[in-house]
Amino acid sequence: MGTKISSGGVPVIGGLRRDGNPERVPKPSRALAPLGKAQLRQRGRHGNPGRVPKPSRDASLPAKPAGSARDRPSLRETFANQRDVVKNERRQRVENVPLGAAHRLELEALFPPGHPYRHEVIGSMEDLDRATEADLKDFFNRYYAPNNAVLLIAGDIDPPVAKGLVEKKVVLKHALRNALTPVITLGALEFGTLLSGAVLTEQVFSIPGFGKLIVDAVFNRDYAVVQGVVLVTATVYILLNLLADVLYVLVNPRLRD
Repeated sequence: MGTKISSGGVPVIGGLRRDGNPERVPKPSRALAPLGKAQLRQRGRHGNPGRVPKPSRDASLPAKPAGSARDRPSLRETFANQRDVVKNERRQRVENVPLGAAHRLELEALFPPGHPYRHEVIGSMEDLDRATEADLKDFFNRYYAPNNAVLLIAGDIDPPVAKGLVEKKVVLKHALRNALTPVITLGALEFGTLLSGAVLTEQVFSIPGFGKLIVDAVFNRDYAVVQGVVLVTATVYILLNLLADVLYVLVNPRLRD
């Protein structure tokens, strides 16, 4: 018969302690009973205990969409975060490095005041503190523009063929479409100037046309002809302006949104 030590330090023989009191075996907790039953039900054929399933998520709680607009930081938060990143980078590369200010002194000695290359590219702490969101927007609007775009071609190429492809694909397809917007605007507006000049030109050189027709109709008091010429001219002018608005959308994809 084995002997064991009870929780109180008294030897236990055959389920009885040496002092004569029976050893009390702690009963399992009622809260763990359903868990044990679930393990017994999920035992496999080979007697291996099954895995206790994880508690499922409450279906009544709505799932939080990933990347929603609420989770995205605002422009002000992003700008402040990036400014702190640049400040830490300056501390690591310039201020906390031996001879870190040597490059700034070299630039100040080489370039006069007001020169764009006189200051460091990373800027100073004062410049970073004075920077605002308006400065950031102005920078992107000024430098991230089509007229500042640079095309880099690398690899084993034939320069004449590459220049021909650039002129065909870039200049004629992209640059020309962006340059057509003011041309369309002036073309539609110049139609009215053309009609006003036609009156004088056709009358002086006796050229038959709308200009001479309306002048002769005014002198002859032929009001029906005057009304017809004015109606046709106004209709054509309105149609040309409508056509200009349609061409804006065709040549400028940004207007389609």
